[in-house]
Amino acid sequence: MANKPPLLDRLITRLSPKWALERDQARAALARSGGYVGGAYSQRFANWSPGVRDADGDIAYDLREMRGRSRDLARNAPIARGAVGTMVTYVVGTGLSVQSRIDAELLGLSDDEASAKQKEFERYFNTWAASQFADINQRQSFYELQDLAERSELESGDAFALLVKSKAPNWPYRLAVQIVEADRVCNKDRAMDTDEMTQGIVRKNGIPYSVMIADRHPGRVIGSVTTRWKEVTFYGNTGRRNVLHLMHMERPDQTRGVPWLAPIIA
Repeated sequence: MANKPPLLDRLITRLSPKWALERDQARAALARSGGYVGGAYSQRFANWSPGVRDADGDIAYDLREMRGRSRDLARNAPIARGAVGTMVTYVVGTGLSVQSRIDAELLGLSDDEASAKQKEFERYFNTWAASQFADINQRQSFYELQDLAERSELESGDAFALLVKSKAPNWPYRLAVQIVEADRVCNKDRAMDTDEMTQGIVRKNGIPYSVMIADRHPGRVIGSVTTRWKEVTFYGNTGRRNVLHLMHMERPDQTRGVPWLAPIIA
């Protein structure tokens, strides 16, 4: 005795024989090809053809509008603003700090000597980190800069931190941090993307080598000074890190990040 079709199929056959026939034909086609329904071009998917592009092709052309809309939501939509604030709180909290742990045996130090050195190093770091001189613009402490960097990354898709020389006179520490908003990193002279320079990131042998940074935000409405670009390498001649690119990669070879709110903008 032949098995009866499932109840759902029997109901569909009774309500719409044409639909039931299409379902049977689709099943037969899948059985022959071993394919996926999600890759078919049936009536259900007739108008869904997103194409297949690399990560930059899917991101670059929409990035400007996504950033603007994401920031607008973070400014004006209470739920979006609260979500960004909550994420910053969970990720950054009170901020990264230093907890010194010296290998006393390797350095030939006693436990008391190692403990004293650890406290000394932590004191040095905290003196720098808690000061506004940790910021190249002398406005925020290192802990506040971490909050700013994470918030900027979430709203804009990515952010950049430059490790630069402090401008503070008579300050014992040379290091300062400069947070650069995503929009300022763009191709020099608004040039088209190439394999060597994409969205402000210069590559050599496929590896990110440097960033092109405009000296003013492209959306700045004050003044009419000509924009100039500065190229900063990710690493200096000594191997010291010059640039930190803060972003969440979702695909291989992705050059720039996507705003965190992008999937819910619509």
